Amino acid sequence: CFQITLDGNRERHNKTRFQVRGEGSYDVIIANIKHLLSSGIEVILRINYTALNILSVRDVLNDLDSIDIENRKLLTVSFHRVWQDRQRHDLSDSVVENIVELFREKFNNVGDSYSMNNLRNPCYADKSNEAVINFDGNVFKCTAQSHCGQYTKCCR
Repeated sequence: CFQITLDGNRERHNKTRFQVRGEGSYDVIIANIKHLLSSGIEVILRINYTALNILSVRDVLNDLDSIDIENRKLLTVSFHRVWQDRQRHDLSDSVVENIVELFREKFNNVGDSYSMNNLRNPCYADKSNEAVINFDGNVFKCTAQSHCGQYTKCCR
């Protein structure tokens, strides 16, 4: 199983995460998700959202629309608010809930871990067998939550 992250739609994501040559990574990530699913490999699509990119996430649905019914069963979509954004912007829960509901109409496995108080889906860093491989090859225990030890490297 792979967890792959997107930070909004193509435009928003490519402003945040890009390849070494400055090219956006969104299209490569979408293609890789489809390839993994068609190879029978489960994928967790983690959508990192902020008050500024949440509405753009609707566009991701169009980019995933060509995934067939069988491969959709292998995809889990999980929404996670970027913790730094919570300190800077107000965002109505209903806005996020509406976006999540759009994904639930198309995909069976849509996680409700977007709620910061959800104990059924704790931070992945709380699991002993979890690590994050960053785009530059560095390995981290956690990169997502302030309570996990902000950007704590576990090894090199």
